[in-house]
Amino acid sequence: MNFLLDLLDCLVRLIRWLFGLFGASHSENVPQPDPPSSPSSSSPPLLREKSSFILTPDTDDRSCTALQNLQQGLKRYRLESCVDRHLEFVAGPIVQRLVEDNIKAILDEGSLGDVEHISSHCQLISKHATRLFAIFVELKREEYIIPLLKDGIQDDNLPFQRVQTSAQHTMVLVTRQGRNVHALKDWDNEAIKNLEKKQYRVLSPIFRRGEHYELDDLHILPFLDHEADHEGKASAAGGYGEVFRACIHPDNHELEHSSVRPRRGLFVAVKLLFHNDDFQPERNVYRALGHLSHDHLIDLLFTYKRKDRYHLVFPWADGSLKDYWEKYPKPAFTHQNLIWSVEQMKGIASGLAYFHEFTNPEHGQTRFGRHGDIKAQNILWFRHANILKIADLGLASVHGIDSRSNVPPSTVVASPTYSPPELRRKHPVSRKWDIWSLGCLYLEFVTYLVLGNAAIVEFSSQRKGRTDMPEMTSDVFYSEDAQEVNPGVISWVAHLRNSQQCSRAMHDILNLVMDEMLVVDPDARSDSGQIFMKMKELIKNAKEEKKYLLKSEPLALRHSRRPPRIFGSLIQPQPLSTAPRSRTWGL
Repeated sequence: MNFLLDLLDCLVRLIRWLFGLFGASHSENVPQPDPPSSPSSSSPPLLREKSSFILTPDTDDRSCTALQNLQQGLKRYRLESCVDRHLEFVAGPIVQRLVEDNIKAILDEGSLGDVEHISSHCQLISKHATRLFAIFVELKREEYIIPLLKDGIQDDNLPFQRVQTSAQHTMVLVTRQGRNVHALKDWDNEAIKNLEKKQYRVLSPIFRRGEHYELDDLHILPFLDHEADHEGKASAAGGYGEVFRACIHPDNHELEHSSVRPRRGLFVAVKLLFHNDDFQPERNVYRALGHLSHDHLIDLLFTYKRKDRYHLVFPWADGSLKDYWEKYPKPAFTHQNLIWSVEQMKGIASGLAYFHEFTNPEHGQTRFGRHGDIKAQNILWFRHANILKIADLGLASVHGIDSRSNVPPSTVVASPTYSPPELRRKHPVSRKWDIWSLGCLYLEFVTYLVLGNAAIVEFSSQRKGRTDMPEMTSDVFYSEDAQEVNPGVISWVAHLRNSQQCSRAMHDILNLVMDEMLVVDPDARSDSGQIFMKMKELIKNAKEEKKYLLKSEPLALRHSRRPPRIFGSLIQPQPLSTAPRSRTWGL
């Protein structure tokens, strides 16, 4: 027994000796977080968890002073803006941590002078002047920091601005509030210009939801370039503005959204308006909604003006519904795919109903919105949440109860293809405009599900009719005289009904579109709330009975036997009417 204990003790000693021999060298090979790199590196150094940021001294030069360490840190952690090429910034919270980690040691070294008030200066700088401190440390003009503090200059006085004095070719610096900076009155013009430009490296804005920012021309936007990190088109242009993708540095926003990715920032769509007059109307629509939100309505994150151009910033989507159809041109006719598609159709109706009538809790007034341009290009797809959202409220309007239906059609600018016949008939515009456009969208969606994306193009040609000059014809959904539905639409619906993949659910959606949405008389169309409720009932039936969604029910087959009963009615082809027929949907 003693022999075994002695043997075990020897083994333990041997293991400890081997660990002591190899443990240290092994630990040196354990992968460590990548050290900070230069801005040209492929992975930006500060796109990491905020709580994990630790500034370490330069291990290559132990003789560096605390002041030199801070100067090196401010240089090391610069990032290039994807909007302002060759201009670099250091995120505000990073500046804060860099200064806080070094301020006490810098003051103890006596680099700034006035060693008698180290404690009070340290506290003042940490709380109110970290950016001011960083600016003058980076410029290597740190001797001016204490005089500036004594003059009452702090971060909220930034940025400094240069102004021309009455004396010839002489400049002075003033604070953001217009107050003279007396501590720098002896600076020459070149030094003033250098300060004015380089101060913006540490003055990148921090964006918050719902805010508007009036930025100076020299402000550096904290937008990073990560083309490989996100799918989708990087930019696009329309009639009212250009949209480009950007990634906001994680330390430069206080926004919460599903596309936030740890260590990689927030991807956003920045809409640059071509005409400044378009800014306030579009922003006012979102302001009317206030803090209200809906899963199927796009959010406006914030807005800013820079270089005399207005920008609206939205969450970045992976494409429009049209892009989605083109990306997956032949959808599988499966329960999962159909349920998702019909759920999204219901969601779009829900979002539209929400926008058509809402009450802002901030002022308690009921408002009535009209989108004005519902189409597949204005429905955005978010891959992460796998959801469709109504977007592009640039043509939308919000009214009070007295003016909700009195908009003259001559003032409306929208896509002609999906506009209702009242555009041609000069009838007043109301929210029923959107119901017609939504019906057009639903028809394209059913076409996609039943026949694939290529058939949507064929459907457009069908609406134009046969002519020797197709470029001179229109693919609208109503007839030339705007008195009835386009005959090409009627024949196309019949074509869909005869398809082998037209199930009872697809027939019901077609009935809803033709009976209650594509109705020439706007007063006879159902409202968005009614459309939503009927799509909700359709979804309920689809989930209860898979065959309702999947089983082939082409029109030719259905004529051979008694039509199935759905929602308490017989589903069968009926003549088109300009008014909705009576139909019970089990509501």
